[in-house]
Parts: sequence; structure tokens; C-alpha cells
Amino acid sequence: MEQVSNIQQLAVAPTIDPQSIASSAVKIKLSIGEFRTNKKDKQVAAQAARANGAKVSALTAKKDILADCIEYHNLKNWIAAVPRKDFAAATMPWEDGGWRLVTTLRLLNNLLPMLGDYENEYNNLLRIFLESYDFAVSEHLSTLGGMYDRTLYPSKEVVRSKYRWEVTTAPIPQASHYVLDLESEAQDALKQQFQQHFDHTIQAAVSDVWNRLRDNLTVLVRQLAPKDEIDAQGNQKYGRMHSSVFDTAKDLINLMRDFNLTNDTQMVAVADQLESALYGMNTEIIKNSENLRVQKHTELQGILAGLPSLDV
Repeated sequence: MEQVSNIQQLAVAPTIDPQSIASSAVKIKLSIGEFRTNKKDKQVAAQAARANGAKVSALTAKKDILADCIEYHNLKNWIAAVPRKDFAAATMPWEDGGWRLVTTLRLLNNLLPMLGDYENEYNNLLRIFLESYDFAVSEHLSTLGGMYDRTLYPSKEVVRSKYRWEVTTAPIPQASHYVLDLESEAQDALKQQFQQHFDHTIQAAVSDVWNRLRDNLTVLVRQLAPKDEIDAQGNQKYGRMHSSVFDTAKDLINLMRDFNLTNDTQMVAVADQLESALYGMNTEIIKNSENLRVQKHTELQGILAGLPSLDV
């Protein structure tokens, strides 16, 4: 296929320049503290073991001490589904410890405003939960019955101290940053070691972009494909298209351009191909035209087939 061939011809190993990347990107970490309500109950585990003739050491039992507190679970579920998910989607993996990579342009124009809005929502949901906390503690006597243990519920002030919202940024390190005072031979050795580590880290981030795109296009192509069946009127049946999958594909175009830190010509080509295929499209337009659906399926299948194979 010509489209696949054109993309693959551009697959030239990119040059990774730590100094260039350090000047255009930063490390960022989002830390969200929470009060955990799942607690072990050794007494219940022991009772269950005895009732079933099992060893106590073979069983564990857990209970949610705020199982019926809607305000707590609204906050907990929102944290997992919104800020943490969107933060990961807007950044790239970078080393361990929760650090992510973001370009300075994306940080200022997109990520910080988004996180500012989310912090306000976080504080609002936290306030609502704390206002309901004392009542929820007393109510869970009837919820947990014999498993209720008042000592597991700290004061509202202690619960509040468990919650925190921290956004931390740091510069991308460079080899010269910490080897200037060393002997020349040691400098060379450490710089080489740093370059190898840096190369691996950047390639892992780039691979994350490709893998996100591959996963998304795999689902989208499957949704566009015809099924092996027809409806009662004899019309071809197709898979169900989800707007979230389609919108993610569009978002990945900007992601590839923002995080093409190595100036990878293949990533530029794929972004251009994807933008051309999806320009002016949405799920409703495609659903209402069988010819358009077949066309987009073919185009996206070609882009998917031309993606690089990565083993990082």
C-alpha cells in the first residue's frame, strides 16, 4: 500500500539531544492525597476461617468503613476518573516516582489551566465530603453492624490532613549539571552513562505515544469495519462507533506534534496522515454514509499498518 510505504520510508532513527529537550520540556508530577477507607478485619477473617475449617492465616477480610457515604465515593471516583486520567493523557512517562514529561508550551497553554480548574473542583468535592463526614460515621453503625469499629474513624481534622493536591515541576537534568567538578575521565564516563539513560527514557516516552495511537486506531478500525451479517432489510451491519474513541484519535494528532521531541519525521508524517483522514469528520457524519465509512476504514487501516514496531 502506497500510504504505508511512504510512512515507513521516513522511519529514520531520530537524534536525541538532551540539551534541546531540556530547553523545551519539564518534568511534572501530580500528587493527590486521599483518605483510605478499606480496612482489614482480622476478627471477621478468623470467624470465616473457623466456619469453613480453614487456617486463619489463609484468609483476609476487608471492609469499607464508608461504604454508603456517597460524598466520599463521589470524590474518590472523580479523582481516579478525571484529574489522574487526564493528567496521564496530557503527559508522557518519565522515569519512576510518578514523574511525567510535558513540553513547556503544552504546560503553560493547556496543562496548568486544566489542573487549576481541577484543583477547584477537588476542593469543592472535598468540602462537601467533610461536611457529611460526622453524620456518615454515625450512620455506618447500621451499615456495618457487628463489623462497626468506631476507633477506625479519625477526627474530621485528621481526615482533612490526608487530602492534598500538589503539582511539582522540575527541569530535565543534563549530564554537565553534575559532572563539572569531576576529573576528565570520570566526566566522560558519567556523560556516556547519562546519555544512555536519557536515550532510553526519551525512547520510552516516544513509544508511549506510538502505543497510545496503535491502541486507539485498533479499536477505531474495528468499529468502522463491516460485520459478517446483514439486518432484516438486507443492509450491511457495522460495528458500533463511540465518539470517545474518535475524539481520542483527534487528540492524538496534537499529542504527536507536541511530544515529537526528537523531530521524528515518521511521527510528523503519521500526524499529517491522521489529520487528513479525520479532518471535518465526526461519528455522526460517518455513520450516515456507508461509502464514507468504508473509505475511512481503509485510510485508518493503512495508517495503523504503517506504524512502527516498538520493543522498548
